[in-house]
Amino acid sequence: QIKFISRLPAVFNQEKEVKDKAWAEGGWTEVGVLSRNRRSDSAVYKCKEYVADLFGRPYRLIVVHSSKLDKRKADKLERDLSKQKAELEEKVKKLSVLEFACEPDARAALERLKQESAGLFYSVSGEVEAEEVILKRERPGRPRKGEAPPAKTVYKVKAQVGALNEEAYAQAKLRASCFVLITNIDDTNEFPAERVLREYKEQTSVELQFKAIKEPEFVGAMYVKKPERLEALAYVVLLAALVRAIIERRARRYAEATGEELPIPGKRTSTRPTARMILDSFDPIIVVIMPDGTRALAESRLFPDKMFKALGVSPSVYLCALQEKAGP
Repeated sequence: QIKFISRLPAVFNQEKEVKDKAWAEGGWTEVGVLSRNRRSDSAVYKCKEYVADLFGRPYRLIVVHSSKLDKRKADKLERDLSKQKAELEEKVKKLSVLEFACEPDARAALERLKQESAGLFYSVSGEVEAEEVILKRERPGRPRKGEAPPAKTVYKVKAQVGALNEEAYAQAKLRASCFVLITNIDDTNEFPAERVLREYKEQTSVELQFKAIKEPEFVGAMYVKKPERLEALAYVVLLAALVRAIIERRARRYAEATGEELPIPGKRTSTRPTARMILDSFDPIIVVIMPDGTRALAESRLFPDKMFKALGVSPSVYLCALQEKAGP
């Protein structure tokens, strides 16, 4: 009964089937750019939807193509390309040293290698040549005058690896830029393919919060022995992650409502600062202790006035926190 949107793993046969079907049929639905901070190199998406049965239940499978190839996939494709060429060159090298007793056997070996390279990024071409090979004399001693050395005709394969098939490589890059989403949300009116894709892409905001939770500053130096203390620590960390998310949400909503860009570290500005950027912008704050024991904030040209305003928080929170710590 739980509704979900997820990535369909490549281990499922349906993943490759729907990709092949989508490219064969065409008729993609243009989605466009999903990034809120649009740039000239922002990925452009298009999708095509199918329905498939998995484990006796129907699911919606949405093939998504991105105009921007993921760096990890691009690196893997390049590694596969280099590996494929090296393997073919090794096979050609081994075949070139073989001697065949007849021309048909040599041609058959060449054809087998050509068939192995069929569908790859590189093709193999070549021809069969006859060579005369001098044999060792059966009788010992010096040969007689005018005696021709024993020889036989052998056939060798002269093959080489061709140039990269640019068209096949381009098609591979297009397919590598695809992924398949799976969902059991059957309401296509409220959740068309485009919305399913948007919901999936926005899951990263949750995932990034969990990435922050795993940072050493959260749990790296904390050690607890009792299970109940571990459970309590987990709640504290989750509450801290919640506050972190609220900080990011407030700043972004303020920037969106006012049209202002917020200053972030590195002499930059952004309308969608991350929580890390926001928290780092408070690093220049210095609390000064006066002779009478009172505390004040030091003036600084890097003081994040606008960030405090965006969050709806007074800078005095720094003084309150310190005074509470200094109390009994």
